[in-house]
Amino acid sequence: MMTAKDQTLISHLFAKTQDGSLRWEPTAQENQYSAPLRGEYTATIELRPGPEHDLLYLRNSRGELILELSGSEDVRINQLFQMARRNAYNVDKAIDEIIGEDASSPISDEDIPF
Repeated sequence: MMTAKDQTLISHLFAKTQDGSLRWEPTAQENQYSAPLRGEYTATIELRPGPEHDLLYLRNSRGELILELSGSEDVRINQLFQMARRNAYNVDKAIDEIIGEDASSPISDEDIPF
């Protein structure tokens, strides 16, 4: 059962991810990202394939699981996964680089692959 404190934590992670002040990193496990919190805790978010919902874990400095929340309890967890992935791979920066190219610039020899 999700508590008001749990909802506050999700709001905090959501806001900090959205404004870019919380940095997520890919883990060794596919579709899983983690972010350090105050040097003592780690948030990990994981995509669950199929009908299962994404999961958010909170671990202490010893790596012990102290909280597990599901996207079925709060849809923001599912949205947070998408934001964490974008954050971890700097997707917005990549898009800016792609669309920031000046289409009117002439083609150089470096643009031709052969």
